[in-house]
Amino acid sequence: MALLGRDESLYVLAALEMQDRGEWQIPSFEGKAFLEKPPMIYCWLHASFRAFGASEVSARLPSAALGVATCVVTYVLAATL
Repeated sequence: MALLGRDESLYVLAALEMQDRGEWQIPSFEGKAFLEKPPMIYCWLHASFRAFGASEVSARLPSAALGVATCVVTYVLAATL
């Protein structure tokens, strides 16, 4: 995978390790608990990898989808108010 930066690849590797172990609750990296970020992002990455396979696109899909959802919610709230 051609992921940019140390952090992005580290988070993806933690999600891949979750997938390899069949773990959905506690992210781990090199066998140790990895609690740098809220664990829900790792669950979304894990689900994306299961649905679309481990690729660069599936690694970035959850973040992109949540970004679009944030824009839609912001627009709906602004239109309502």
